[in-house]
Amino acid sequence: MNADGSAQTTTSWAAHFDGKDYPMVGNTNIDMVTITVVGAPTMDFTGKKGGKVTNTARHTVSKDGKTMTRWQGGTTNAGLPQSNFLVYDKQ
Repeated sequence: MNADGSAQTTTSWAAHFDGKDYPMVGNTNIDMVTITVVGAPTMDFTGKKGGKVTNTARHTVSKDGKTMTRWQGGTTNAGLPQSNFLVYDKQ
């Protein structure tokens, strides 16, 4: 369940790491996704809705490959700003 009580959806896409737009389904705030490799351990993700950027994220993997950090920012469906920072540890 989402915070507002609505049912959570599944989001899917297939994209190349080439900086081109690819369709995304299942996300009410994003209909196109672009992924660009910044360097060996880092990639940038840009989400768009109707051609307008609604979400950006940067994923960076640590040198030892055991940790990935993700910074994400953008706007909600209501147009409000959002930002978060996540850390993933490899099990």
